[in-house]
Amino acid sequence: MGARRRLPRPFCYADAEIAPARAELGAPIVLEPILPDQPIIEPPLDGKRSLAPQPIIDWLLSEARVLDGCGALLEGIANRLVEAGLPVDRATSHVPALHPQMSALSYFWHSEGGLREARRVDRRVSTSRAYHHSPIAMMHRTRALVRRRLTGPEAELDFPLLEEIAAEGYTDYAVFPLPFGNGTPAAFSLSTRAPDGFSDEQIALIQAISPALSATSEILAIRHIAAMLLDTYVGHEAGERILKGQVTIGSSQTINAIILFCDMRNFTSLSERLERGPLLELLNDYFACVVAPLRKAGGEVLKYLGDGMLAIFNLDHEEDEEAACAKAMIAALESVDLIEKKNAERVEAGKVPFAAGIALHRGEVLYGNIGAEDRLDFTVIGPAVNRASRIEALCPIIGKPILTSRAFARACPVRLLSVGKHKLRGVPRPQEIFTPGLSIQS
Repeated sequence: MGARRRLPRPFCYADAEIAPARAELGAPIVLEPILPDQPIIEPPLDGKRSLAPQPIIDWLLSEARVLDGCGALLEGIANRLVEAGLPVDRATSHVPALHPQMSALSYFWHSEGGLREARRVDRRVSTSRAYHHSPIAMMHRTRALVRRRLTGPEAELDFPLLEEIAAEGYTDYAVFPLPFGNGTPAAFSLSTRAPDGFSDEQIALIQAISPALSATSEILAIRHIAAMLLDTYVGHEAGERILKGQVTIGSSQTINAIILFCDMRNFTSLSERLERGPLLELLNDYFACVVAPLRKAGGEVLKYLGDGMLAIFNLDHEEDEEAACAKAMIAALESVDLIEKKNAERVEAGKVPFAAGIALHRGEVLYGNIGAEDRLDFTVIGPAVNRASRIEALCPIIGKPILTSRAFARACPVRLLSVGKHKLRGVPRPQEIFTPGLSIQS
């Protein structure tokens, strides 16, 4: 093997005793030095923190992905940037939304008070001058960083927003694009009051974490969009049940509920007479009159049935059944009042008026997934639903816009008057029907 080399004295070898045995077996000898304990000497600090993006990236790709929405993400990332030494005094995020009324959700964070608010950005904003003359719009057009110094010789206040925040003492502003998978970028902006603004190294740090911030923002945004879409198309409570896993055929439960069934009068003849545009406008006016009071009272619209609507008030969530019945009746009365006011506007504008009937019943329903395996509907079924529909069919016959069952009348503290017993299709015995003895004004 040749002569063994002498090694410096300060080193010792853990394998020295077994080296001869390994040599005899023909194994290669690997000798590893063991260093004695010595103090660690760190280089002197120059007063600046090291801007390492990796800890923030690790957080974004792990803990941040389970946060409760993009607002919590904005607060978390802003706090971590401050901890890393960035002089962040104001931060915003603007996340695209898939919703019939809004195009985005905007979140605002301030160093003095944390997460301040969330704002819904109306779809009409995208066509406004305020949007098109803003750094966010410029970022959307260029898909690139928009950076502006707000003080000093390099100041460039070319947008009204920058003039506003410069007047509040901010010295630097930057908005970063966060591209989503569908090509639409979210926006992440930072502002500071530090005299020197942000350094180039600090801006580079944000750009380094942007891909991870973009990925996590999209995950949280998609969850929120899913919840909003379910809330819009199947109702809030049904949407929550679906998101919690009630997605298989037959997954359902029995609940106590107030069932509200509403139907427009003479819709078939109206649909024959009206063009498509005026017909859709009429339907939207009608549903707006009915849905707004219902939702305000805590009701849940489950489905639209052409010119009809099925909704419930879940009594299992109510501590006071009488109060729930009162709220349901007041919602029905408000709907009739709104229809009268809307018709006055429509007649004045030379448009066709409309009328509707509303029925209220109380009973047990089966609440859950109904349908085929690959096409489900989250709704309520049962005799109580059928009875509400049959009661509503009596509205034009009796000549009253609101009718209720005896089961509802027994629990409702609002004054109701009996209109006699009537035969309901599919129900063996005639049922006593009631109507409110007052209007919403009284």
